[in-house]
Amino acid sequence: MKFPLDPTVIFCFALIIMLHALNSPAYTQSTGEIDYPSLGIKFTIPEGWKGQEVEEGYFMGSDTEPGFIFLMTHEAKNLDELRAGAEEGINEEGGTQSTLSKPLNK
Repeated sequence: MKFPLDPTVIFCFALIIMLHALNSPAYTQSTGEIDYPSLGIKFTIPEGWKGQEVEEGYFMGSDTEPGFIFLMTHEAKNLDELRAGAEEGINEEGGTQSTLSKPLNK
């Protein structure tokens, strides 16, 4: 018997796997500045946090601060397209929703 997977369940499962990978000694964890010249991006992992490249992007977390940061590429070609997508929010089947908590700075 097949059970349909709710997008929220899939997201939570993926998050658990990423958190496990971040805390596994088998994976290299990074701190400091991260540079992806081929993508044209460079960022610094926050003090007290650690990061790990995962298949879908780059995941960062802290052992002491609540929350996480997940960076991934986007199909937007410019900042206006990126802003429009953020303002649209995420509304997925199964009830997963994400909206801005305040307007974006322009």
